Amino acid sequence: MNILVIGGSGFIGTALIRELLTLGYYVRNFDKNPSVDFSELSTIADVRDKDALICLQGS
Repeated sequence: MNILVIGGSGFIGTALIRELLTLGYYVRNFDKNPSVDFSELSTIADVRDKDALICLQGS
């Protein structure tokens, strides 16, 4: 299953993403500060990047 987490770089989002990855989900993080290191993520995007928003449509 594909999951898009909006705000995944904060305290709660980081814990959520780590748990989802552990459960085997395909996770994408969409945040204003996507600097948290998630090498397991397929896409890390900045919510202020309009091109990234377009690319994530349908996620």
